[in-house]
Amino acid sequence: MRGVDHDEENPDLRVNFYINTKDKIKTRSVPTAGGYYDYRDPFYDPWGGYGGMGVTYETQVDQYTEGTLNIDVVDSKTNKLVWEGSVVGRLTEKDVRNMVQTVDEAVA
Repeated sequence: MRGVDHDEENPDLRVNFYINTKDKIKTRSVPTAGGYYDYRDPFYDPWGGYGGMGVTYETQVDQYTEGTLNIDVVDSKTNKLVWEGSVVGRLTEKDVRNMVQTVDEAVA
């Protein structure tokens, strides 16, 4: 980096990072059968106006892990934040098992 030296004893910048994961549950009600607009499922609710075509709904449950990575770059001399970044995304079991690789990919 231009104008910044790597010095472990007296660094120009400090990098702080924080990783947080949360288990999440998302539910939604979607039409299951019948109706003229059945081909649009799950994007549109079908209109049951053609003689009451018997539209029924089911609740879909989606369980997943959401990860958040926050990175702060702080000027060591002034102790002021010079840059911050964050990314939020859905994590797979593989992502959680390989957290170093997951963080590297998120930073990239």
